[in-house]
Amino acid sequence: MEGMVKCSANYVPLTPISFLERSAIVYRDRVSVAYGDIKYTWKETHERCVRLASALAHLGISPGDVVAALAPNIPAMYELHFGVPMAGAVLCTLNVRHDSSMVSVLLKHSEAKLVFVDYQFLPIARGALEILSERKTKLPLLVLIPECGQPAAISPPGILEYESLLEKGKLDFEVRRPKDEWDPISLNYTSGTTSSPKGVIYSHRGAYLNSFASVLLNDMSSMPVYLWCVPMFHCNGWCLTWAVAAQGGTNVCQRNVTTKDIFENIARHKVTHMSGAPTVLNMIINASASEKRPLPGKVAVMTGGAPPPSHVLFKMEELGFHVTHSYGLTETYGPGTVCSWNPEWAFLTPEGQAKIKARQGVQHLGLEELDIKDPATMKSVPADAKTMGEVMFRGNTVMNGYLKNLEATKDAFNGGWFRSGDLGVKHPDGYIELKDRSKDIIISGGENISSIEVESVLFSHPAVLEAAIVGRPDDFWGETPCAFVKLKDGCNANAEELIKFCRDHLPHYMTPRTVVFQELPKTSTGKQERERKTFLSELDASIGLVNRSSDKNLLETGKSLKRPVIVLRCHCWEPGTEKKKDATWTWKAGSFGGGSIVIEIPSCRSWNQKMEKRVAVIGAGISGLLACKSIMEKGFNPIVFEARSGIGGVWSRTIESTKLQTPKSFYQFSDFAWPPSVTETFPDDKQVMEYIKAYAIHFNILPRIRFNCKVTCMDYVIHGNEDFPSWDLWGGTGWPFSPTGRWNVTVQDARDPTAPVEVYQLDFVILCIGKYSDLPNIPDFPLNRGPEVFNGKVLHSMDYAAMANDCAADLVANKRVTIIGFQKSALDIAAAVANRNGVDHPCTLIFRTVHWIVPDYFLALTLKSLNRFTEFMVHKPGQGFFIWLLAVLLSPLVTSHSASCDSCMQPVIQLTPYNVWFQLWIVIKLGEAYLKRKQPLKKYNMVPEHGFLEQISSCMFTVLPANFYDKVQEGSLVLKKSQRFNFCKNGLVIDSEETPIATDIVIFATGYKSDEKLKNIFKSSYFQKCITESLAPFYRECIHPQIPQLAILGFADSPAILYTTEMRSKWLAHFLAGKFKLPTIREMEDDVKKWEKCMKYYANERYKRSCISALLPIYCNDQICKDMGFNPRRKKWLLAELFAPYCPDDYKYLCWQM
Repeated sequence: MEGMVKCSANYVPLTPISFLERSAIVYRDRVSVAYGDIKYTWKETHERCVRLASALAHLGISPGDVVAALAPNIPAMYELHFGVPMAGAVLCTLNVRHDSSMVSVLLKHSEAKLVFVDYQFLPIARGALEILSERKTKLPLLVLIPECGQPAAISPPGILEYESLLEKGKLDFEVRRPKDEWDPISLNYTSGTTSSPKGVIYSHRGAYLNSFASVLLNDMSSMPVYLWCVPMFHCNGWCLTWAVAAQGGTNVCQRNVTTKDIFENIARHKVTHMSGAPTVLNMIINASASEKRPLPGKVAVMTGGAPPPSHVLFKMEELGFHVTHSYGLTETYGPGTVCSWNPEWAFLTPEGQAKIKARQGVQHLGLEELDIKDPATMKSVPADAKTMGEVMFRGNTVMNGYLKNLEATKDAFNGGWFRSGDLGVKHPDGYIELKDRSKDIIISGGENISSIEVESVLFSHPAVLEAAIVGRPDDFWGETPCAFVKLKDGCNANAEELIKFCRDHLPHYMTPRTVVFQELPKTSTGKQERERKTFLSELDASIGLVNRSSDKNLLETGKSLKRPVIVLRCHCWEPGTEKKKDATWTWKAGSFGGGSIVIEIPSCRSWNQKMEKRVAVIGAGISGLLACKSIMEKGFNPIVFEARSGIGGVWSRTIESTKLQTPKSFYQFSDFAWPPSVTETFPDDKQVMEYIKAYAIHFNILPRIRFNCKVTCMDYVIHGNEDFPSWDLWGGTGWPFSPTGRWNVTVQDARDPTAPVEVYQLDFVILCIGKYSDLPNIPDFPLNRGPEVFNGKVLHSMDYAAMANDCAADLVANKRVTIIGFQKSALDIAAAVANRNGVDHPCTLIFRTVHWIVPDYFLALTLKSLNRFTEFMVHKPGQGFFIWLLAVLLSPLVTSHSASCDSCMQPVIQLTPYNVWFQLWIVIKLGEAYLKRKQPLKKYNMVPEHGFLEQISSCMFTVLPANFYDKVQEGSLVLKKSQRFNFCKNGLVIDSEETPIATDIVIFATGYKSDEKLKNIFKSSYFQKCITESLAPFYRECIHPQIPQLAILGFADSPAILYTTEMRSKWLAHFLAGKFKLPTIREMEDDVKKWEKCMKYYANERYKRSCISALLPIYCNDQICKDMGFNPRRKKWLLAELFAPYCPDDYKYLCWQM
């Protein structure tokens, strides 16, 4: 257009040099580089880089000359990223894992005029120079970099020293900025070989733009603290060498990437960001307890290569790291794409979510275009997630070209796009997904290994006829080279010999770790198969390789599994109208009982309203994870506060012998089954924790959790003059959210009680703090008869379970230990101590009341006998006349009674003291007889005074530890029944014996003050009174009628707590989504009182307020289903509905309308 003038006023070539110059002004006194005890400010770093540029110019380095560097992540390496370009030169960073031969090849190819070498790699550099000298190649000058802050121990002749060189530089040096932003700034080699190394040229413009993209990808605000775990020689540290300078951050350098250094540097410098290959993540999660340190805050981690395995991701998140996966190549300045997560994907099935997370996503803002194209026609492949093509890039963050390899550059840019050589597909939403590699590159620990190069070495062995190299999956390195070899006739060679041969001719990281001897696959004409994907698929069975080229169609999978027809229905609103338009997608995947399933995705308007509501979950145990996942599926964006550093609740702190008491079929998530590797009916604590962790990762819950955040106080605040105790409806409206009420939640850093607290204002709170933790129940003792007079050690089972297994074992080893209690923890600890110490130091178990303790299979049989037919025999609150009549007719032992468990039952009926229906009564009595015969109960006075049915009716379940009575018989475990006991100087005195029980350690396994723990979290005395003085349990076991905008999950006991809590989580999420309204406060209070009366009726004096009815689990779930508007009948056939037990699987599709 007329009037435009391009001049220095409106056009300056882009260069990362400006980042350093600006930071030297804006952040001049802030730390730029930290390395051990050495720190530089941005002003000092700028001055050092200017001096470095001046010194290079003085040595004769001209614009466009190549300056190489062979060094780890140290301050000098960082300074070279600015000092070399400021001299107008091109920085070539060399891989420190290369040997002398490879370094010599790259120095020769790059024509480096000067090479900076860290003292640690001086022998490699010298060897490279000797090779170049023998080949009559002009040698570059060598500058030695000593350990930072220390002078060089020896100054070899002909070698310059780094700090001395800087001292010769001048601060008034005029920086040689690029005349054209297209000018090269750095040279990075992809995977050098002795025949055709490929040097990728980066421009000032590309580095500038990709640095900004890296800031966005890593979510860097101003002044981040970045820990260098990515080698700076890899794509110039993914351009983060320059990006950190753009934000005025702190570069925390470390010579060696070890877990000890990582955790120490994070704690010392309060690191906010880091990057690393998957191998670094593996190192972190496998760090020893002595190396790990609490993180000062969330640490953002960018990783490249293949997506990290789920267990790695979980453990990183559990430690306090937030991991983001990216994809790119050296030719794209490192990361070029990211899989940006959209919140609406939470409504997809778990399988659908997993497929999306496996995608490489879309280009970052530094790239203009990303596409999947047919490499022959250059036409974009259909966005059908099926048609394969080549991944291609176009934009300003694509390389200038390959150094001295115009033919390869033209091939790479053929068609006007950069051809990555990676094959993938494009999904309808535009996201790409890699399917295979066409370059036969193996990525091991972040290093690219050319299979062709390794094959050529193998072929040079005199005994090898044929060879092929593939990448074998490795938990630590990602991949390692695996060699498939066919030997020549009459020749012999073993795997060790071939591996040693490769090691002698290759860098160690390129050497095969595995050798398989077999016939290699051939084509139909007898030629060796050249398509690597075919080769892989034929050889997978040999060593268990994952078939990376297979991609089974989702619809065909659905048909084979006979899954239902799934219909996604999205309600859209036309702007300016109230007219609703339906858009429906249907996945035909077979039939399911002749019906279909419809998932309704709410309108964008209602979605946004939910995202705006501030919902918090307190606790990241099983209940907290279930609550978070359920409300996320309804469109909410919750925050989870967890006082500890990891998830799992009570399962994160158990004794070594802990196992599930309920069968895993009753203890599983409805939509996330146990992995096939867990074959035990009663998994142990480690298996349970791995299962919980996998669930949290699968449903992307971990990013929602703030670990080490303890909620210390909750205060309900109403704006206005409302008096909420006078409300007729819960919260004033009966709906979950109030226009006037909010919760103020106070959060304290659990690691630092002196740290300032944070107060969050929330619209709804879900308490998931559990009842078996934090506040132990210790009996009161008369003055001078308690633990204060005891010379030994006193602790609670909570403290014992929190110890590491080896520490707990050492604590009780060869000690006289007494356990107080008779529930699960008491028995497990007593059995473990007895097994540890034997008869030489017997363990004593003191208890007041004997309970039924049963083999695990006995409890499993009892749970499986609870079906809908047996529930017909139990009187229920709110039952109609027909249900009441069934209970009367099916209960053979009845007499008249003046009152019943429900006011609607007239005439009234009472069961006999055992309160059972005939069939189960027989089973229970036979079971009691079996236990008395199978176990020496009478011999040790261990026959309970109550029936087994009363015990399970009050949710008291205790499984007999292995060989329990054998230990009693041999004398390693001593049983003492006593109503009272007191401490003395050397032990305990019980009321039935005059002689004190000599003991060294007393462990109280006496439970927890759960009500007091729950009460203490509330600031309001009114709410505290509601908790402690309420005569009835919560409505639907999660809502207190008098406490608005709050739900409590996981506080009630159950035969299968995970199963029942998940049902209430789904109910609560449905309520929060506005799908139904609560009854009046009076109606809810009446309902819970009826339930209390019914449960007292069956459990007698063993009734516990916090027990979900163990005899009516199906009826409880029926009520939940009816509240939500779903069919409570979950079985396909009538007989199954009546006589088959109900399990979590029956409610898998509960929230999908039939």
